Amino acid sequence: MFFDELDSPEFRKALECTHFHTQDSKIGQHLVTYLTIERFEELLWLAWHHDRKNVQISRNSEQLDGEKRALDIIRISEQVLKDGFSIIVNFAETFDSKIASLCAGLGEKMGGVVNAAIFLTPPSTKAFRPHYDTMEVYAVQLIGSKRWQLSRKATELPLTKNTLPNDTGFENPEDIVLESGDMLYAPRGQAHSVTVGEEAYSLHISFALNPISISDVLLENINSKKRSSKLMREGYNAFQHKGEGFESLGQINKEATNKYILEKAYKNLKAQNFSKMNQVPGVLSGLINFGKLENASNMYYRRLGTPLEVVLLEDAKNVAIGFPGLAQGRFSADRSLLIFPSAALTMLEFIRDNKNGFFIENIPGPLNIESKTTILDRLKFEKVIEKK
Repeated sequence: MFFDELDSPEFRKALECTHFHTQDSKIGQHLVTYLTIERFEELLWLAWHHDRKNVQISRNSEQLDGEKRALDIIRISEQVLKDGFSIIVNFAETFDSKIASLCAGLGEKMGGVVNAAIFLTPPSTKAFRPHYDTMEVYAVQLIGSKRWQLSRKATELPLTKNTLPNDTGFENPEDIVLESGDMLYAPRGQAHSVTVGEEAYSLHISFALNPISISDVLLENINSKKRSSKLMREGYNAFQHKGEGFESLGQINKEATNKYILEKAYKNLKAQNFSKMNQVPGVLSGLINFGKLENASNMYYRRLGTPLEVVLLEDAKNVAIGFPGLAQGRFSADRSLLIFPSAALTMLEFIRDNKNGFFIENIPGPLNIESKTTILDRLKFEKVIEKK
């Protein structure tokens, strides 16, 4: 439903290697209300604590140095944004079931594997230098606006990403400004330069489609033949010394390019990809499945005797949970506090004050169940609570 625009004649024409821009799209309307800056903060925290490689901090293709990356992301985010860096959560579908559902739906519709990345970019900056990608890009603007400059000529179906030396590589580029709710499709190989305006921060999500190619389908056919044909499993050196049988290979090649067999292989690959994206791995170890958590109501936790202190930090964007008298323990960067997004304040105060145990569904606050589960897992690891 959200990708109905992709069935339009205009978009189908855009698949002939040109971009497509739609204002106030259905997918944009949906995501603008869901992917708020508060939800981005939650996803940033989830991604960072699961695997820091999922978070990219970039300014005009310059990456943040390793020393700063060792600090807590929520604590340093304000400073790196002031320094002109963008914060990017890659593979966002791993941490959010709704985004996972959208990725799977787009992949099923367009035939390929889809990943999502969310970009928070400060004013008057760009995350990357001008470049073109090896995948199809569907960008949805969530907050603020972004100016996309797109080359009028594209590199034909590139196999490797290429960063251009500077903006001068564009000859008479096309200018498109994405406002909140707008969607832009940019095909692989179309160079683009993306800049945020001077007044406000920008938040946008990009869906990257890696389409099933002709070579993928042919390889699927060859591999299926390998399972059923003794000839295909034979060593090539021994086969060629027999001096016969090449006609048989020609027959196999003819069968491999038969339209009916190609369609069957394509459908098999689509089904395999859809199955992979349906079962989202990542931070919840496979519990996420399009918004359903298995046995969530049976997840019962009991607080241990560790003394706790919940503190709202000065910038009012973060909240910390401290362990009085245990400053020498193994905790976060300052070794005495665990830093969480401010949206977790109500949840942490509930855990601090609850002495009798609780179910996940009883926990108050704005966090969704994925975020709550991750925070509970972290507190369980720190021996603040135990799961019964």
